This record gives sequence, C-alpha cells and structure tokens, in this order.
Amino acid sequence: MEHDMTCPPFSDALINEQLQRIFTSPSFSVSDILKRFLQYIVQETLEERSNMIKEYTIGVNVLNKPPDFKPQHDAIVRIHAGRLRRALHKYYKESGSEDLIEISIPKGSYVPAFSRKDNGIARPEIKNAGRPDESHFPLATRIVVMPFRCFEMDRRKLAFADSIGQQLSVEFGRFSDFSVVAYYATKQMERRITDIHELSSIFRAKYAITGNVQFEGKKLRVGVQLTDLADGEQIWANSFDYNYEPLSSFGVQDKIVAAVIGLLGDFYGLIMQQATREFVREKKMRASVSKAMIWYNRFHADLNNTAFDQAIQAMELAVKENPDHDLAWAYLGEFYLHADLFRHQLKDDPILLGLECAHRALRLNPRSAQGYITLAWTNIYLKNKAAAIEAIEHARSLHPNASGIMGLAACIMICAGDYEKGFKGLTKSMQLNTSYPPAFNFCMALYFIKKKNFDLALQWIEKLSYSSLIWFNMIRIVAYAGQGKHQLSTALSEMTEDQTRELAALTRETLGKFLLDADLVEQLFKGLKNAKLPLLTVA
Repeated sequence: MEHDMTCPPFSDALINEQLQRIFTSPSFSVSDILKRFLQYIVQETLEERSNMIKEYTIGVNVLNKPPDFKPQHDAIVRIHAGRLRRALHKYYKESGSEDLIEISIPKGSYVPAFSRKDNGIARPEIKNAGRPDESHFPLATRIVVMPFRCFEMDRRKLAFADSIGQQLSVEFGRFSDFSVVAYYATKQMERRITDIHELSSIFRAKYAITGNVQFEGKKLRVGVQLTDLADGEQIWANSFDYNYEPLSSFGVQDKIVAAVIGLLGDFYGLIMQQATREFVREKKMRASVSKAMIWYNRFHADLNNTAFDQAIQAMELAVKENPDHDLAWAYLGEFYLHADLFRHQLKDDPILLGLECAHRALRLNPRSAQGYITLAWTNIYLKNKAAAIEAIEHARSLHPNASGIMGLAACIMICAGDYEKGFKGLTKSMQLNTSYPPAFNFCMALYFIKKKNFDLALQWIEKLSYSSLIWFNMIRIVAYAGQGKHQLSTALSEMTEDQTRELAALTRETLGKFLLDADLVEQLFKGLKNAKLPLLTVA
C-alpha cells in the first residue's frame, strides 16, 4: 500500500496506541524523562506544530529548564535525545519487532518519523494549524480526556485520580473511530484552561470527557461527564460509588473505566449515537468515512432495507476516497456479507467480497476489532465455526470493555451455535449500555427459541416496533406456533400480504446462511410450516 510521503500514514489513535505499547517496555517504563520526551515530540507533530520542536522548547517543556535556558551552553537535550534514539532502537529490535508502526528520530532533527515496517519513512509536513472546516467531520471523532480533578493532599489519592484519566485515554485510543488527544498534552495544558469551550480551539476536539474524584473516609465517589464542545452541552453524566482501599485501588479503577468505555465507546456508544442525531438534524455533508460510520450506526438502529442500501453506498464511497481506512473496509465487508438478507443485489459473490474486505482491514490495521468481527461473519457464511470463534476472541481481546463489540461478538456466537457464551456476552453488553442495537434483541430471541422458551422469545422481540421486518416476524410466528396460542391468528392478520409472502418463501437454505446449528434451522423452518402461513406453503 503506497502512502503520501508528506504525512503520517496512520491515524492519531494508532500512533498513540503505539506510544502506550512502547511505554510499557523495560527501557521506557523505568524512565519518566524518556516517556515525556517522546510523548512531547510526537504530540507536537500530530498537532501540526512540528516546526516548534526545537532544542529550547524541549528543554523548557520536557526537562523543566528555566525560560533563560541556553541550549548552546547546556547539552542536556542532546544527551537525552541520544538516550531516546538508543531506547527506541532497542525496543524495535526486541519486544517491538512485530509492531506495525515504527517511530524513530532521524539524526539532525527532533521531529519524529513514522514508518510502516515494509515502507519507507513518512515525514509529516507542517500544515496550516488553523481550525478545520466545521461542516466536515474528521476521519475519526476527536476526543480529549482531561485530568480528573481531586482536591486531596494524599499522593496516593491524587495518583488514583490521575490514573483514571490516563486509562480512559488509552482505552479510547484503541478504537479506530476515535482520535484521542495525548494525555500528556492535556496534563500540560490543564492549569492554563479556564473554560471548557477552549478545548475545542486548543485541541480541535469534538467531545471532552471530564471528571472529579472525592474521598470521604473509606468511601469514594467518581463523577464523569461527556460534553459536546461545539455548544457546551453536557450529553451524559454519571457517578460511581465504591469503598476505597489503597491496596485494591487498581480493581476500582478498572471497574470505572470499563463502565465508561462500555457506555460511550465503539460503534453504538453514546458518542456515535450523538453524531448520528446531529447528522440527521443538520443534514450536512460529512467526510466520506465519517458519513459511512454514521450510516452504519443508523442502519443498526433502523434495520430496514432502505437504510441498508444507503449505508452500503456510503461505505463504497468511503473506501474509494480513503483506501487506507481499515474501519471503512471492515464495515463494507460486513454489509456485503449480509446483502442477501436485506435484498441488496451484488454483482459478485458476497462471501468473497466480505472476505476480501476483512483481509484488507486487517492488513491495514492488525488490531482492528471490527476487522475481526467481519472475518468472523465471513466464517459463519463459510460454515467454519472454529475460525469464526477464533476471530471473535481476537475482537473481544482488543476491546474487552466495549459494549458494542462485546454484543456483536455474542450475536455471532449465537449464530455459530455457541449459545451459552453468546447469551452471557449479550447480557453483559446490555448491562453496560442499555441503549443497544435492536439486533441484540433478535439474537436473544433466537437463544430462547433454541431453548423452546417461547414466552421469553416473544418478550425480547415484542420490545421492538419492527413489525415490517421479515426476521422479527419470523420470531413472532415461530414462537406463537410453538405456544399453540390464539395470538398466532392475530399476528398473521396484522401482517400485509407482502410480509406474509416473504415469510412463506423462507427456505432451510436461507436460514442456514447465517445459522450454523442445523437443529435450530429445522426448528425455525418447522415453526413457520406449522403456522400454516396463507398465500404460499413454506418451501
């Protein structure tokens, strides 16, 4: 894959994730100076201020030298730059040998270079740092996580509050659809910012996550807020109460971070839902990748053929204009695979198209959770259960706290016939984010159809208002037939002639495309047949 050699071929999120990987290595974990040095020069570059990376600015901003610092009389910056180059060389020779992104500092400069292992070095050019056109979204929604406020004198309590912000930055940085301002940069600017509206102009961020930590004896309360920086509107806020013991503080931090990421993160979190609402309300044209993400989210909310057609068109445009964007390829592959289920005609084999898109996404970003989700769906359609489960586990390991990824993985498990793991994953996903996609209800209902618990299957499907969608009507009719109750005739009378004809035309082959359990396919097929659908006999 060739890249424009004047700019980094990676998103800010991927570069920040690479930084965190480097910082956990032995050479960096014991040296705060090396971490601050590398974080500073990388962040200045990503913020398009590489022209400001000088020996003097590094001495003042990284090494805490006074304003009258004279680099010509003090070689301290050059000494630490040499240490940093050697540490990076050692890292990539040892623990980082398999990494996708290599960060280096060419001699004669302090501006970092970013390269792919199989490509040449790509140096970032200095661009206009003015505020971007607000009528377009960037390729990834930009988030800034501010240090959590804590008015304690105890160092351990202050460190606890600071660690929550750091962890949230790292976790949000794992998502391809978010670009996260480096936590070091927000830490440096914390005291200078007097108004939350300044965050938009300083960091060019769309959303801010802020919080505060309070201690009272052995009790702890952590408040977290999500703010839209365009208008200062607080979109979401919550507080978390725990018992505080210094020796068990890591566990508490993990629980808080998991809860926040589960609710706000990934494709169906509150942030993407907010972006979708703005898209519908303002009807402005966005950057093609952002528009594809929004349509992906919109389809999962509406689940109709029209939304499917709009989404797949947006995704095809996105990969055409942004061929290096892994998330767009992953989304497109998932839609190609499901095209037959939503009556969308393709010229080529949807399974081969889906597989090609999944591989393209994973070549661009081997850590793409959505790429592994698409690969898992591909293996469902290929009837390869073991490979599907393996891909699911990869996706879950990359984002263990993301409710959307967790729920999608659970749905695929149910389609693969791994019912108990699927049920457990869906339950946890719905607990983390109560505003989940309607498809999760459908898979829950499938689970209870399999268990022959038709009452619960109906409860899950009746929570929705999708009476026109063939797959939801299928659950209703099969469950009513299983109960043998009079509601069956009522449900049939409520359907239009076209809806009844669609149901009657379902075959074992159609059901078996996305369900690997032959017994469940037979159970659904017989349920439709026993319902004695009018107009046609089930094939």
